[in-house]
Amino acid sequence: MGSVKDYFSSLTSGFISLVKGMTVTGKEFVTPKLTEKYPDNRKDGVAAERFRAVLTLKYDEEGRHNCIACGVCERNCPNGSITIEKRIITTPDGKKKTKLDKHIYNLGSCTFCRLCVTTCPKNALEFSNDFEQAVFSREKLVKQLNYLPEKDDEPETVAAPQAKPEAAAETKPAAPQSEATGIVAELTDQVAKLEKLQKADLSKLPEAAAAKLQQKIDEAQQKIGEIIASATPAQASEIKSAFPQFADKLPAVQAEPETPAASSAVAEVEECVAKLEKLQKADLTKLPEAAATKLQQKIDDMRGKIDEILSGASQADKDAIKAKFPQLGIND
Repeated sequence: MGSVKDYFSSLTSGFISLVKGMTVTGKEFVTPKLTEKYPDNRKDGVAAERFRAVLTLKYDEEGRHNCIACGVCERNCPNGSITIEKRIITTPDGKKKTKLDKHIYNLGSCTFCRLCVTTCPKNALEFSNDFEQAVFSREKLVKQLNYLPEKDDEPETVAAPQAKPEAAAETKPAAPQSEATGIVAELTDQVAKLEKLQKADLSKLPEAAAAKLQQKIDEAQQKIGEIIASATPAQASEIKSAFPQFADKLPAVQAEPETPAASSAVAEVEECVAKLEKLQKADLTKLPEAAATKLQQKIDDMRGKIDEILSGASQADKDAIKAKFPQLGIND
């Protein structure tokens, strides 16, 4: 008798389970269907914000990243998908510092576990939701995350010409940093920036990164054109001697009537003032003590050179200098 009771009890519970399952299935027949119109809607975003598609290096608006090449992400990656290549540099105060050279990421072996992101001490990594990463060869799955040229820190930029004059001369033989002043110095910086940007291979970068880098290249080229267009006849001559490749872009500037040459004292003071203003742009309070002392010494030397020029200048030259550089506070 008990076995018959158990039979009907199990039969009843099985029927109830079947009804519950068919109820869930039946609801799907009347539920509105959602269809993603890909690729037509790719600009609207077809992936969730938290979707992990590919590892990227965070860049700020100035094109800087926070990676210090500590290697924590490389050591914590369970599949060995990350390789950190670093270099050692010397700061203006003589200390050694480690900087990132290459951050290599293999998308093909990544498990998207996010351990690299959570363990990064500088919050320098993140996963983007750019899921369109299909390629035709495994080699293209290996990416260099630091695709933008690394900008020098301000203390290194200020102290580099004094610490390494030979290296600076090798990098820019056409316009040595010690001689380039005013518009030529500005043009030198823009040309160096453009050359760094053009070293990157756009074909090997993700589409978004390539577009961003191409925009920076166009901006640098536009800035160079604006500098050349605003040059005076005297500045055009300096530009032509420093950058012969821009000679064909200076016809209108060279055709302008030449202004009378300034006296040697006025020209020397003008050059010294340009160097002094460039040195004074640095914030001494933010530099290491040794670098700040060295920079202050350069500023004092430049002021002493201006005083020396004024002491031997004629009264006419002093009047001309006083009118042109009132910020010097020259007394009669």
